[in-house]
Amino acid sequence: MNITPLQWRIAGGVGAVIVLAMAGFFLFGPESEDATEPSSVTAVDEGPPPTDSPPAPPPQPDEELTLPPLDESDSLIRELATALARHPGWLAWLATDNLIRTFVVVVDNVAEGNNPAEHVPFMKTEQRFEVEAADGQLRIADTSFRRYDGLAAIVDALDVSGSARLYAQLLPLMDEAYAELGAPPDVTFHGTFQRAVVRLLETPVIEGRTAVAERGPFFAYTDPALESLSPATKQLMGVGPENLRTIQAKVRDIAEAIGLTDLPPGSVLLR
Repeated sequence: MNITPLQWRIAGGVGAVIVLAMAGFFLFGPESEDATEPSSVTAVDEGPPPTDSPPAPPPQPDEELTLPPLDESDSLIRELATALARHPGWLAWLATDNLIRTFVVVVDNVAEGNNPAEHVPFMKTEQRFEVEAADGQLRIADTSFRRYDGLAAIVDALDVSGSARLYAQLLPLMDEAYAELGAPPDVTFHGTFQRAVVRLLETPVIEGRTAVAERGPFFAYTDPALESLSPATKQLMGVGPENLRTIQAKVRDIAEAIGLTDLPPGSVLLR
């Protein structure tokens, strides 16, 4: 059983969301999406890893950009990405190092369903995860979701066309960083990016008071269908329904601007 830490270090998924959004997405601590048929659902099926659909052709930049070596790219990334949003949280993230490599690792982790928290420790929130007793059960408190209001605001502030343009311009550097990870020659970063976007958009919006149970120093979902979801999906759900919808809507807009097609409609689960 995968158990979510007491403080629910959704930072991994949160970092994924921000990083993915920066590259023209959408990911990627943690967390959604557009509601479709909010019927009563008793099971969650993530299905097979989102690898069946062939990736859309990589976007071509409108204007060529002379790119520096990967090891010297942070300054250029900061200069270009600063224009995407003026939110102070966005600017703070851009002050970190190895932006391209971090982005690529986080995207790869999310695409594979793994929690990328260790790669974005700077995204950890200071507030603790909180639960409330209700109806004889422990349920996630709304204050736990409110911790990620700032994240949703950052993502929502991103310029769609600018993010898509930046993704196309920086794709050669991302390909280089992806090759460093040992990616097979026939697996492109753009294809992995698309799988990460699909996983994020497939993350269900949970409406209602989600029940959890203590597992020693940790908490886990009491619903086996939720607890059995991938670490990345559970981290993404942890930002709460309102924030997840905001993030997913922006990610969808940017993904479509990049040229990604056949994106999933999303889902809502009532609890």
